[in-house]
Amino acid sequence: MAFLSCKEEERLQLPFSTVETLEISDITRNGAVFNAKIVSDDLNEIIEYGFIWSEEKNQTFDNCERIIIFSSPSENTYKIPVSSALTIGKPYFVRAFIKTSKNTVIGEDREFISQGGQAPSIYGFSSNSVAWLDTLDIIGKGFSYLPSNNALYFDSIRGQVIKASDTLIRVITPVIQANKAFIRVRSPQLWTISEKYVEIGYPKIVSIHPKEVTFEDTVVLKTQNMSHFGINDKVRIDGIETQIISFNQDSIVIKVPNEIKKQENEISLLYKLINIVTDQKITYKSPVIDSAYYEILNKDLVKVTVIGKHFNPILENNTLDGFAAIEGNSNRLSFEMYFDRLISNYYESQSIQRSYSLYTSTPSQLRTSFSFQVSWKSLWTKKGNFPGNVSDNQFSFSIDGKIYYASGDEKMNLWEYNPITDNWSMIGEFPGGPRYGAVTFVINNEAYIGLGALGYWNKVFYTDFYKYKPSNNSWIKLNDFPYEGRVYSVSTADATKGLITLGGTQSGDYYLEDTNESFEYNPINDSWSQQADSPIFSNYSCMFSDGVNIYLSVNGDFYKYNNQNWELILSTSYNVNQAFYIQEKLYIVAQTYDGGRIFELNLETSYQRLIANYGIYGNLIAPSSNKAYFIQNYNSINETWEYDPELPVY
Repeated sequence: MAFLSCKEEERLQLPFSTVETLEISDITRNGAVFNAKIVSDDLNEIIEYGFIWSEEKNQTFDNCERIIIFSSPSENTYKIPVSSALTIGKPYFVRAFIKTSKNTVIGEDREFISQGGQAPSIYGFSSNSVAWLDTLDIIGKGFSYLPSNNALYFDSIRGQVIKASDTLIRVITPVIQANKAFIRVRSPQLWTISEKYVEIGYPKIVSIHPKEVTFEDTVVLKTQNMSHFGINDKVRIDGIETQIISFNQDSIVIKVPNEIKKQENEISLLYKLINIVTDQKITYKSPVIDSAYYEILNKDLVKVTVIGKHFNPILENNTLDGFAAIEGNSNRLSFEMYFDRLISNYYESQSIQRSYSLYTSTPSQLRTSFSFQVSWKSLWTKKGNFPGNVSDNQFSFSIDGKIYYASGDEKMNLWEYNPITDNWSMIGEFPGGPRYGAVTFVINNEAYIGLGALGYWNKVFYTDFYKYKPSNNSWIKLNDFPYEGRVYSVSTADATKGLITLGGTQSGDYYLEDTNESFEYNPINDSWSQQADSPIFSNYSCMFSDGVNIYLSVNGDFYKYNNQNWELILSTSYNVNQAFYIQEKLYIVAQTYDGGRIFELNLETSYQRLIANYGIYGNLIAPSSNKAYFIQNYNSINETWEYDPELPVY
């Protein structure tokens, strides 16, 4: 017995041979017997005979079960026991048929109700091992001729049946994460399971060539059990998707991505929506530098050129000491980088051997180091030492190109520094007495000083205020600050008013209570008025003015004081301690992870530029004209340093 292919054949009434479907007999839960009668003068002309059956009447060979004898009948009546493709309780319509070399004749329907059938049997497989999506033939008996009536499982994962007969099921192997599986078949409602398992070939990469690569190299992956690799499948290096150049049954050609950050990387697959981690690794070559040199472009820019190989074709992925390349070649042999300045911790002009770290991805393990000689000129100039005493009790300001600095423990002497003559002169004494954390601001070439505290236990908080007139070197006592005394507030002034905010007020004998209150000073009537609170409490704060507007920096956020309110205009990652203007450019002294640095900052455009490392362990005392001045105590010597951002550094 066998099954015909499922194609429709035309039903014709033969003039010499006919067939009649007889009543179904022996109906049991193991099956039934189908019966037929042939009317023919020559049984030898019949080459096939059998039955077709379905749940629908008048079926042909399109969508029905069938059983066929491939020979001539020996008698005019025939019967065939049927035990498969029968569901208990279902009505079926059975039709007998005969076939000659010229025609096929089908008898009329005979209906019966099935009481069941026997389970199918599995004898073996067309192959004992398959890969995902391979076709596999299941050989046995008692299967349904209709593919949809056969449910076939690899353990618990269902496969797609694409062809079926009573002795064979052809299935597409499902995606199954196991190395072997037993086959289970339900046809149509009865189950059977194979005695042996079929081995499942797990997708894997068996070799890589080459294993040591650089960016955009072409790599050939030899594969196994991946003959159905397609356009929706992926190859990844360290989780980064690669470009698939080509693939066939046993290999995949990829292009190495430019985003890799590690030297040794795992190769993984996304195959048929399953993530597969392989045991294969690929190693990236570190950058190699054959030579390096620098070229001065102008007082602000220097161009560093390195010649070598294994550089990243994505320009911005190449960094030199944290600066990204902005010009270069894509052939990985050379690239050029521009920097604002070569930053040094030295404060005197000299020729130094600089070491650099080149990274070809950020952050990255792919790096190399090199060095060359740089003739460097400092932005810092050491000036004459400050002859007075540097104390925690201090304040400073600048007026008309001169620096004024007051400091002292028992009394606060006022000193004047003339940058032109590089000369310090003591010119008087602050009448308010020693204090720390005072506020200062300048309006119309007159300085205003007040508040602060004295002592660490049992603090004395001051509310007095004074005005200093450098034109005649005189002090004027002003009205006291009419609110609670405070210390470490920040302050500044525009052309018409002063402003203070933040700081701490008294809380017990020792501790301070943070405050974000703000107050405005009117020099015309010597009065104070409370304003909108600053947006946040912080110790990392400073206030400054460009002469027109007042700005506050708190934890790296910059606010503009506008109509008695604070408007956030810029956020940075810097904790700003000091800020000053030189020739209408804003410079900030910021604390960074590796120390202090000075940045040029444009509040309107958000432009930021690193100018210099800030290695002066002291305080900005004041800017004057086009320079800024700092005092630091070094080996018991109070050094004065001049910072000039306009100096050429090479």
